[in-house]
Amino acid sequence: MRSQMKCFYLLFFFLISPLAMADFLDAGEAYENQYYDQALREYQALAKLGHHEAQHNLAVMHFLGQGTEKNSVQAYAWAGLAQASDDENLHALQDKIKNNLSEKQLIEAQQQARILQLQYGTEAINKRWAPPEIKTDKQSAANDSLTFNSSDYTVTAIKRTAPHYPKSALRKGIQGWVKVSFEVHPDGTVRKPIIADSFPEGVFEEATLKAIRGFRFDVMFVPGVEPYPVSATQSITYEMHNTKYFQESYQQRLDDLQLLANQGHPDAYYYLAMALDEKSPIPQASDEKIEQTVINQYLFKAAQSGQVKAQFYLGNNLFSGKSGYQDRDKGLRWLILAAEQGQAQAARRLSLIFKANPEMNPTEHPPHYWMVQAAEQGDLDAKLDYAEWLASNGQSPDQYQQALTLLDAYADERPETVIWYQTAAQLYEKSGHQKEAEKHHKKARKLAKRLGWEDEISRSP
Repeated sequence: MRSQMKCFYLLFFFLISPLAMADFLDAGEAYENQYYDQALREYQALAKLGHHEAQHNLAVMHFLGQGTEKNSVQAYAWAGLAQASDDENLHALQDKIKNNLSEKQLIEAQQQARILQLQYGTEAINKRWAPPEIKTDKQSAANDSLTFNSSDYTVTAIKRTAPHYPKSALRKGIQGWVKVSFEVHPDGTVRKPIIADSFPEGVFEEATLKAIRGFRFDVMFVPGVEPYPVSATQSITYEMHNTKYFQESYQQRLDDLQLLANQGHPDAYYYLAMALDEKSPIPQASDEKIEQTVINQYLFKAAQSGQVKAQFYLGNNLFSGKSGYQDRDKGLRWLILAAEQGQAQAARRLSLIFKANPEMNPTEHPPHYWMVQAAEQGDLDAKLDYAEWLASNGQSPDQYQQALTLLDAYADERPETVIWYQTAAQLYEKSGHQKEAEKHHKKARKLAKRLGWEDEISRSP
């Protein structure tokens, strides 16, 4: 047992020595001077912020009983969180601790590990520290009265169901927002609600969709206009306190993100970049304008660490020149890397780029390969692209049916577009269903006239 403790002890110091973060070094210095209570507190604070080396060292201190009573169960649980690190030196500790546990202790340790994972694991850190939106007075006033109109109609909300604040978000103090798109049918009901954007992801979407489905509207069309589904968008902000508190909370979370980023947390780099982006839906806590180059530096660090969303946004910024300068080759490399890891937006972006600029394609795959990848990964626009491609290039009934299935999947979640109707008409023509083809051609012309062909323009690469 003594030799095993010595092994833990040496590993502990081996991991401290190369790190440059001031807080971590302070904890290491306290440990070296045998101020174990102080070291334990500092490692615990860092461990709860997702710092993997601190999680590892906290596990060692629990196992050795330094600054606290010996607790192999807690040691096992914290060592499990440290395994999320890319540093393989942190991966062996949990197995070594496991060898010192009884069967009963192991069951308890595994349960405790799951609890810590829910509280301080990577996913929990992402949701907990992602900055929320600040709802301004102007936004609040706009949300109080939901009316929208055009030359054809006036639509006014007559029933708005308040969303339930998710209990888990309340318990953890998470605040945020959701932007949802939907159709208002002539009878005033809501159809096809879909999440257009949200922050943080995976927290408020379900509550928002449930609430939106309960909305009812008074729909008035001008005389002579045949009623049709009206597209609408609504943003719902989830906050627990007044705006002043929210601003302070927002700034505090930015500071926390900065702390995590300084300690090398890849998701913190990504969320910080998104929060500081001047085009982000999250308002800034100050009037200071953040340079795009700074934002891209955060994206670069996150992308280097394997954060695929950061790889997509960085690649897109470099390719388009949003980074302050344009480097299409580097942009393409990041987009390809993200797409190869299953990032649907990156795959669709590549399909559009290579379709418009075949000479820029450094891969062995044609544009439609990336389109198919994006469609299979669930990108709705890519599904419509793929259906359109099959309508033009398909040569068998099975391919035509596949395209119609893709169109159905698109229409299940979004309103039909001009291109949707045109593609469906083309497929019905090739399948020998002339009446259906004529009906869809008519709908395409009618919608195009009403939109002024804006739909096609918005879908151009």
